[in-house]
Amino acid sequence: MHPHRLIAGFFLRLIAIYALLIAVWPLVWFGYGAALSAVSNVAFGELGAATVRFEPSTESSAGAAYDLTLVLRNKRTAALGRLPVSSFYYGYVPTALLAALTLATPIRWPRRMRALLGGLALVHAFIAFRLALLLVSNFSGTDLLATFSLGRAGDATISFFAELLASSLTGCYIVPVLLWIITTLRPDALQQIVCNARPAADGPAPSSG
Repeated sequence: MHPHRLIAGFFLRLIAIYALLIAVWPLVWFGYGAALSAVSNVAFGELGAATVRFEPSTESSAGAAYDLTLVLRNKRTAALGRLPVSSFYYGYVPTALLAALTLATPIRWPRRMRALLGGLALVHAFIAFRLALLLVSNFSGTDLLATFSLGRAGDATISFFAELLASSLTGCYIVPVLLWIITTLRPDALQQIVCNARPAADGPAPSSG
C-alpha cells in the first residue's frame, strides 16, 4: 500500500472512531459519571486531615460543562470547598482518544487489542493521577481549606503541575497521545507499518527472448 494511502487511512479511521465515541457520550454520561464518582470516593474519600466527596452537580446533564461537584473538607478547621469537575474532560476524552488512536493504527488485530488493553490501563492510571493532583493542589497552601504547605515555592510548583496536567487540555489530548506511542508504536509494530507502507511491485518482470 502506498504510504500516503496508509497515512490517510489512519487519520480517517481515527476521526471516525473518535467522533463515534464522542457521539455516544449523551448515552453513557450518567453511568460514566456515577462510576467515576464511586471509584474516586473509595480511593480518595479519606485523606488524613481531609475528606473528599464526588457528587452529581445540581445541573448535571449530558450537555453540562461540569456534571460533578467535588466537595472538599478540612477536618481540623471544618472549612468546606466546592469545585466543579467534568467527568467528560477528566476521564472520558482521554480514554476515547487513546482508544481511537489504538484502533486506527494499521497493525494486526491481536497486536492492536493487546495495545488497547495496555493503553486503557495506563490512561486510567493517568486519570487517577489527574484527580489526585487536583486534590493535592486544593489542599496545599495557607488558607483554611489547606491541610499542608510546602512553602511558597513548593505550593506554586504543585499548582503549576495541577494546572498543566489536571486542568488544562494537555491532560486531555497530549498525554493520551504519548501513552498511545508507548503502548502501540513499539519496534515490532513500526516494522509492520513500514512493511505495509511499501509500494506493491508493479508486476512480474517481462521474460527475455
